[in-house]
Amino acid sequence: MITWIRTDYDDTTNNKPPFEYLSTSITSEQLHSKSKDCSTSPPDNLECARCDCEGLCGDMCGHTIDMDDADPIYLCNKYCSCSSDCANRLSRTDVTSVVCHHGDKGWCLKSRHDIPPATYIGDYTGLIISSTQAAAVHSQSLTNYILTIREESCTGSLTTHIDATSHGSQLRFMNHSCEPNVGVVPMRDNTVSPRATCWTIREVKGGEELCISYGTGPLGEIKCLCETAACRGFLPLESF
Repeated sequence: MITWIRTDYDDTTNNKPPFEYLSTSITSEQLHSKSKDCSTSPPDNLECARCDCEGLCGDMCGHTIDMDDADPIYLCNKYCSCSSDCANRLSRTDVTSVVCHHGDKGWCLKSRHDIPPATYIGDYTGLIISSTQAAAVHSQSLTNYILTIREESCTGSLTTHIDATSHGSQLRFMNHSCEPNVGVVPMRDNTVSPRATCWTIREVKGGEELCISYGTGPLGEIKCLCETAACRGFLPLESF
């Protein structure tokens, strides 16, 4: 599932981080249960839980992916009657990447080939944790693998924390850049909690590092190593 490239660095820096691969984000309760998919019917509070389209969905389907729309994006899901080839499903990506060591940055993620802009490259996955749990992890170490999604709507706000410390996908190895080439777009399909889908912001060349922005808020004390023209000098400091 994950391709690793070893370098000529010493064995200490090349030890693979201890974590388990997750294709989708789950809660700690699901992690320790026999089944990681606890749902048997569409959640009552999940808007547009299913579509009744036949074959491939058309423009009238309420699950159409529209990046320019400010409303939440609901994907077709396992409850929908449409084909598994429907464009409104995000189940796989043709993008291949490798995890390798990048000097002072440590581990990083690089593309194996050229990637066009607006291409889905995968989900940032991990354990879905509460704000209290996120604050506890943050207090133990300023360097962590928590991705926070904050959503605002006319009905209120929702914050989701995805912790990829012990469980996650290869996208957990994306470093910060003040000029990122990957963005995170929350989308929903089988659960109320959003998926952290990742898309290229611009064309990415083969061998180029895949980076996201850790935020645009106040800066912390950890030096930024992105070396871009827009570099702010230090990494953003997330607050919980």
